[in-house]
Amino acid sequence: MGIKAGYVRLSRDEDGQSESIEGQKTVIAHYYRNVLHYTGEIVFFVDDNCSGMNFDRPDFQRMRREALNNNLDIVVFKDLSRFGRDSADTQKYWKEFVLKCGVRLIAASQNQDSLDRHTRKTLGLYAWLNEQYVEDISEKILENFRSRQKKGDLIITVPYGYVKRGKSVSVDEFAAETVKRIFSLYLAGYGYKKIASIMNAEGILTPSAYKNRSGALPAWSFQAVKNILTNEFYTGVLLQGKTYKKEIKGRSFRTPPDRVLKFPGHHEAIIDREVFDLVQETLKDRKKRSFRGAKITAPRLFSGKIVCEKCKKTYLFKSRRKGGPGYYICGTRYKYGPEYCKNITIPENRLAGLIREQLREKTDENREVLPELKSRAGRRPHYGKTDMVIARIRKEIEKRENTLKKIYLDRLEARTGFPEYLLEQLISRTSSEIDSLRRQLESATAARDASADRREAPEDLDGKLLRFINRPLARKDVEIFIKEIRIDGGIIDVYWNI
Repeated sequence: MGIKAGYVRLSRDEDGQSESIEGQKTVIAHYYRNVLHYTGEIVFFVDDNCSGMNFDRPDFQRMRREALNNNLDIVVFKDLSRFGRDSADTQKYWKEFVLKCGVRLIAASQNQDSLDRHTRKTLGLYAWLNEQYVEDISEKILENFRSRQKKGDLIITVPYGYVKRGKSVSVDEFAAETVKRIFSLYLAGYGYKKIASIMNAEGILTPSAYKNRSGALPAWSFQAVKNILTNEFYTGVLLQGKTYKKEIKGRSFRTPPDRVLKFPGHHEAIIDREVFDLVQETLKDRKKRSFRGAKITAPRLFSGKIVCEKCKKTYLFKSRRKGGPGYYICGTRYKYGPEYCKNITIPENRLAGLIREQLREKTDENREVLPELKSRAGRRPHYGKTDMVIARIRKEIEKRENTLKKIYLDRLEARTGFPEYLLEQLISRTSSEIDSLRRQLESATAARDASADRREAPEDLDGKLLRFINRPLARKDVEIFIKEIRIDGGIIDVYWNI
């Protein structure tokens, strides 16, 4: 018999006074005793002060490992929101526990059981409602956060050189001397990387290591130096609201400069305003003088494909100051110097030649791969892809129509337990999505019908393959044929997709 477990989670931000660790344990123990008629040992997994929007929780992951090792039999939690509040991930991990690991999951207070057919049908509905609850709470927290920002309350982590005591900020004299020295070195003509090398050579702790943070960087990098040189906090100015999010799990955007909240004289300055402004002017001037042409937005030939076998970091592409072919360098070596990784750099044209030669050899030695090469090299999009899009849209429409049916059914039987306004939001949102999907379906169908008579006859694939092998490599070729390139000293191993 596997472990009979209980999962408990508490978030200080998301949960009100009704939730507590001991209260949840009591509900779980009561369910085991009175519903499952089990009186043996219950193993509890407890995540205190962990958000339900994130599944990277210590005890949840420990419980997951037990499930993957086939050690769990049943897991009971107070309600589905304890398991998780992110709709997509809640359903993903639910399926993993139930279908892959054979674990029975039970939400005690909602009477949801993975063995029950009704639970399987309404899981998505409950997961979405739990996520909506968090978004509502997050909006209220965000409003409070913005209000405090406008008042000038210090709600950010203070940078290296300062310490925060309660609501006040004071200068850390030891770290402040390092900050002053970095500004002085830059004005003396040293660059980011040279200053970082000096800090590393003298054994000065990085800002994160100095503050004893977990995952602290092992050495100073050019980015750490740049962050200090461009941080206006050192002049005594507090800037708040420099970034914002459009949605709870979305990416951050930069706030326009005229809308950033600025509080001069908020705390003691480490760097004089005149010195700081001079450094910013110097930064701009050096940037102009080191300009090497238009910024390249497209990925380089092997970007993201090369891995250093020594430190497991990705190689970066760098251009040369005086022209000539660019080259790839290990990310660790570029950021911290050769003392931290001694793996080789390699010119792009040399690597491209090696890859092209290996591709020829692979083709000659493995004739059975030719049909696949021909297929990939000669493949062109046609309306068959549109058929796949149409099928996917129809499936999405059906899924949302089923969701609406479940909402109305649960409403009639009073089984949701959620506020009416949330149900109305879900109905409105789902109906709008169905209308939008139907419009997409009409457009996709029309596009498919219009292109049905315009399919081109396939070219001579043998001739096309010959041209492909002999012409210079392109980025799309690398994406098609190469999975990964690993470099260890002079050894270059290519892992193919074919």
